[in-house]
Amino acid sequence: MDLVADEDIDRPVIEILREKGFDVLSIDAVMKGASDDEVIAKAVEENRVLLTMDSDFIDMNTDHNGVIRLTSFAPFKILAQTVAETIEMYSEKDLKNTVVQVSPKRNIS
Repeated sequence: MDLVADEDIDRPVIEILREKGFDVLSIDAVMKGASDDEVIAKAVEENRVLLTMDSDFIDMNTDHNGVIRLTSFAPFKILAQTVAETIEMYSEKDLKNTVVQVSPKRNIS
C-alpha cells in the first residue's frame, strides 16, 4: 500500500517506513505548505493512503483512498510500527473513504 505522509509526520518515521518496504511520498518534500485540500487531492491523484496526525481530515466531504490518523506522539520507531501494523489489518478496499484513527503502542517487541 502506497502512502502520502502529511507535513506533520516526521522524516525519521517516513524513513523507517521506507526501510520496511513502503512507498511513502512526503508532502513536506514535494508540496511544502500545501492546504489540506491539496494534500488529499495529491493522495487521490497518486492512489495513496494519507498518513497524518491532523484531525482536520476526519470529517472530509470528498472521496479519498483512506486516511490513517495517528492520535498521539510516540518515539519514531513506535509510530512507524503502528502504521505498519495498521496497514496489515486493512485492504485498500477497506480503507477507501475511511479514516482509521490509531494510538501508537508504547512497547514494541
